Amino acid sequence: GEAVHVAWVTEEAGGYSSIWHAVFDPEARSLESPAPVATLRMIRGKVLQGPAVGGIGTQAVLAWSTGQRMGVSGAFDVPDGGGGISRETLNAQGGGLGQAGSPVGQRLGDQAAYVLVPHTPATTLTIHPLSDEEVIAVWRGPRLQIEGNRAWIILSGWVQRHASARLQIVLASVDEEGRSGLTIVTKTWSPSLWPDLAVGGDGTLRATWLEPIGDDKYQIVVASTAPEALEALGGFRLVEWVGEIATVGFDIMGLLSFAPLVLGWIILPLGLVLVGTFVSPSGVRGWQAIAWLGVAALLQLACKRFLFPALLPLGPDPAETALSLLPTLLGAGLAWIYWRRVEKPLLLAAYGFFAGTDAIFSLFVMLPRLLWAA
Repeated sequence: GEAVHVAWVTEEAGGYSSIWHAVFDPEARSLESPAPVATLRMIRGKVLQGPAVGGIGTQAVLAWSTGQRMGVSGAFDVPDGGGGISRETLNAQGGGLGQAGSPVGQRLGDQAAYVLVPHTPATTLTIHPLSDEEVIAVWRGPRLQIEGNRAWIILSGWVQRHASARLQIVLASVDEEGRSGLTIVTKTWSPSLWPDLAVGGDGTLRATWLEPIGDDKYQIVVASTAPEALEALGGFRLVEWVGEIATVGFDIMGLLSFAPLVLGWIILPLGLVLVGTFVSPSGVRGWQAIAWLGVAALLQLACKRFLFPALLPLGPDPAETALSLLPTLLGAGLAWIYWRRVEKPLLLAAYGFFAGTDAIFSLFVMLPRLLWAA
């Protein structure tokens, strides 16, 4: 008969856990060639999901995931409603994935992964992450089904969509040569959770999962690759189109959040300078032109203070305040030198010297200090 593959986890000293694999002999009622395939460091708050195991040809496939046990938007806790999180937030909370090519016993980070175990024990195995540029993390453990010489792995993964990541159903196929790629099954705004998979003898895939619909209620979603199922269920769902439209809409809203910065720090001061250039009756050297230039400079400084207070800290420390004002004083000095030395100075050029010098030197003076503090 077919080999029965068994996988289990043992806890070790120092907060480590080992994933083991063996083949069960039903006649002898014993395990053949038990061996560890991976060792993971399970720090406090981390949990191991799996492993799932199956056999393809002369090899076994083991798949598992690790992640944080708790967290409002971490890899192992999902809000009831929709919404996503940024890729940076996900990685910071321990949901990011590690690298491929790990030998047996390598201490793995937070990730979902699989390994191919040959029938003949090997001293080195390659740990393959279940991730790519789009699927950047997972939620819960993967499920695994075998059909012929191919293993199918289904999971709920954080999929990068524009500026955020959302939980979608992800499918991977593995043969004796390795993984053929990740297929993103859903494109919904709300998270797709708890997937499971069945594979028919003819290779037909049938998947099901849950999607929250609010008020602690969930709907069961069914999908299949069978032609009759496609005809009965339809080729797409309206909720997926709505989800894509909502994602694009929120990305546009994110871009609009930069409107105060662009308006207050760039457009309004430049507008004041242009108006002053044409309405000053006494020419560019008159007091009216200087007044327009001063108002534009004060507006630029006010926007710098309120939009980027870290670049212009006015705290109790006199040395820090003087250092933060140094770029502004340099810009004002350079603008004054231009104004006095040029026979016919341009108001726009004078403001450009001031604002440009202030911006460049602010980065040189304050940015290294901010990075050092971080």
